[in-house]
Amino acid sequence: MEIEDLKASKGKRFLNYIIDYVSVYLVIFIVGFIIAIIGYGFAELTGNYELSLKIDNFFDSLDNVNPLLDRILTATFYIIYIFLVEYLTKGRSLGKLITGTMVVTTDAEIPSATTFLKRNVMRLIPFDQLSFLRINGWHDSLSNTRVVDKREFETYFENSESILDSIGENEEEEL
Repeated sequence: MEIEDLKASKGKRFLNYIIDYVSVYLVIFIVGFIIAIIGYGFAELTGNYELSLKIDNFFDSLDNVNPLLDRILTATFYIIYIFLVEYLTKGRSLGKLITGTMVVTTDAEIPSATTFLKRNVMRLIPFDQLSFLRINGWHDSLSNTRVVDKREFETYFENSESILDSIGENEEEEL
């Protein structure tokens, strides 16, 4: 069996993308909310409302951001966020945790930090989000990674190891 046989379905891949995309926006919203609460709380405690006015002005200016700059900043945040989450969880973003999938290399290894970074920078390629409808998405093909069903992957490799162990035991018994 090859790693290609353990790949997650296109439906799961699409669901991963939707969940991860929504989670990025939730993180952005939560961070903004926390900044506002801290700023306004500080203003109330100290009686110095200059910081809360700066926060208001900052959030107001976000409404008028150039759409291209908005996309660049959002894409950059998305890449950094997904990179960090996948690296820290050894290949599992929130979407992958929910769908029971994970990222592995084509050699069936946990990717290195460099590979995770490369995989996520490749997401900047226009229409990459739709490329998974092919055999492999561009960010998978170019980084030599695959999204696999975690349970099937672990079961297959547990069985492979036990088969290899039993081969070694048989050879020891014959000696």
